[in-house]
Amino acid sequence: MASNLIVIGFDDYLQAEKVRLALEQMEEEDLIKLEDAVVVAKHHRGRVKIRQEQDFVGGTTVAGGVLGLIVGSVLLQPWLGIAVGSLAGTLLKKDIGIDNEFIAKLSSNLKPGNSALFLLVVEASREEVLERLKPYKGRVLYATLPEDIKDKINKALS
Repeated sequence: MASNLIVIGFDDYLQAEKVRLALEQMEEEDLIKLEDAVVVAKHHRGRVKIRQEQDFVGGTTVAGGVLGLIVGSVLLQPWLGIAVGSLAGTLLKKDIGIDNEFIAKLSSNLKPGNSALFLLVVEASREEVLERLKPYKGRVLYATLPEDIKDKINKALS
């Protein structure tokens, strides 16, 4: 099933994180399924903070190290196996989710004190999710959705 990318902008520095937490709760209730969620907040002094849910770089390094340990133990060189396996895991890392360059490009346009929430949505109980988003004020900055659905999201967030 294809995911839809939605980026919602907020005039408040903390609002994107609040919405992410609300969506996380909705995910626990099976109202929405997210492939990835990234919060970007731009401090009033201009510094950008990015919090990304999907980050598999560490996982591939550890997996490579474990695999290297196993192979190295068979060859009676476990430390060499760990080193080579960790290096291979790092080099073969796969960044799953929202493209980091896209996040950086769109984030550079945020005004100080604003935030944005980048979402990869697999599926959602649209009406229930939109109803729960009503307390949050924001606007769709980008979406791979039909215009009528973008309008419904903007209406819920206005």
